[in-house]
Amino acid sequence: MRENFAEEWSVLLQAPKQLLVNVATKVAEARREGGLSGIGSSRISDKEGDVLNKMSAALGLVV
Repeated sequence: MRENFAEEWSVLLQAPKQLLVNVATKVAEARREGGLSGIGSSRISDKEGDVLNKMSAALGLVV
């Protein structure tokens, strides 16, 4: 019974972690990086992408 309880909590805790990463992703996507007048620009900079990946890994989410 104890193992099932821990497993259920683990699943329940994934939702707020995923929400945090989703919000951070939307913030990173709010402004395009680089390019000229939107041509050749990217939605998320390399640095922002690195931070999002590290955040996901730190929270134990699959990157």
